[in-house]
Amino acid sequence: MSTVPVTPSVRVQGGTLLSVPSMTGTQLLRGLWLGVGLTLPLFGVDYLRVHVNVLGYIALPMVLLAIIVAVGTVMWLMRDPGLPRPLVAPEYRPLLIMVYLFLAWHVFSLQWSIDYANARREAIKLAVAALSFWGTLAFFPRDRKLFEGMAGLALWASALLVAYLMYVYAFVFGALYLGTNVETPARWGRNQLAWYLAVCFPYAVLFLRRTRRKLLSMVPVMTLLVAILYLSSRSAWLAVVVGLFYAAIATWRESRAEALRLLVWLLAGGAAVVVVALWLITLEVDLTEIGRRFVSIYSPEDVPELHSYEARWAAVRDSVEAFLRTPLVGVGLANAAYYAGRLTHNDYVTVLSELGLVGGAMFLGVLLLIAREIFRSRPRGPLARFARAAQASWMSMVVYFVFINVYASVHFWLLTALLLISCEISRAEGAGREGAP
Repeated sequence: MSTVPVTPSVRVQGGTLLSVPSMTGTQLLRGLWLGVGLTLPLFGVDYLRVHVNVLGYIALPMVLLAIIVAVGTVMWLMRDPGLPRPLVAPEYRPLLIMVYLFLAWHVFSLQWSIDYANARREAIKLAVAALSFWGTLAFFPRDRKLFEGMAGLALWASALLVAYLMYVYAFVFGALYLGTNVETPARWGRNQLAWYLAVCFPYAVLFLRRTRRKLLSMVPVMTLLVAILYLSSRSAWLAVVVGLFYAAIATWRESRAEALRLLVWLLAGGAAVVVVALWLITLEVDLTEIGRRFVSIYSPEDVPELHSYEARWAAVRDSVEAFLRTPLVGVGLANAAYYAGRLTHNDYVTVLSELGLVGGAMFLGVLLLIAREIFRSRPRGPLARFARAAQASWMSMVVYFVFINVYASVHFWLLTALLLISCEISRAEGAGREGAP
């Protein structure tokens, strides 16, 4: 007599049966996502990346993301009940369609690329980034506690990493700036770290503000703040100010008392920590460069040696002139630097000059669809910090596009997907509270 194999199962509270493979797969995904949170700050440190011939230098979180997509795909093909069906919620479908149309236009524009090898690498980077974006939206469990754990790990790991980098650059190298190479002081690679910290800081302020251990939560927030100052990146300073300004307005609209408490928390804690930290650093380093960079924001003629504004504006002007040659389809992928003589450090101008009005419209469409989902949340109550933190960080991202080329990078799309999930969790929890008897 033949027997039918029975899948082992366990009964959980409420009487629901879950198969052991489902529990194992779900637990594996959760563990991998916590690993992504722990290693997330490595996206901002070029020195610690691994070189792959086709993709260039990749960060450790990308390896974990690849495993997550593989495991999640197998679970989905096996119809594992631990994953939702469909994988991606209907509200994200227009966004994903626009993302992949944007990718297709990149591939199409390869035919005009002067440096085909470099352009192909950029197209592959965007393809991997788009896959990571989809994989994050599809395979991140919508669990508030998991998200809190991952976000907490990411913020604490970021604080520990930059604290170590500050120690090396201030007390070992005696450098005037914060870098990422721990063998020798180097300025290259700072832009990615500055972008990562500027985007994470508004989220850290609002996300950790409502935790039970408020004094302990100030440690990563203030560590990131000191690092942002030591980086001496005016772009990062501006992006942080915009994100915090939005956070202040949003908090004020909900509760003026909470907004005032947040302001006191930031000013009092921030002033004390920054003064002490910068005093310790000045024991080894002359930080007058930070002061000169502050001056250059409102009076650049007083510090003519900091001429990056003029150089960047010249690159933007040359890229716009290149765009006007072929405004509809652009000059070709990765060609903006060829016409400008250097990187534009401006994603809006880069996309417009290389991909034309068609690619520019697609890029704008992607940003608007992301903004629609992020600002669709109307945060209220104790879980408002999920949505408000995501909205503040998104404002910092949008501003920073003016000063960096990052749109084709995996970490931009991964962090954007996590911001969307943060808002999604806030909406779901809020709806559950409103519907509770």
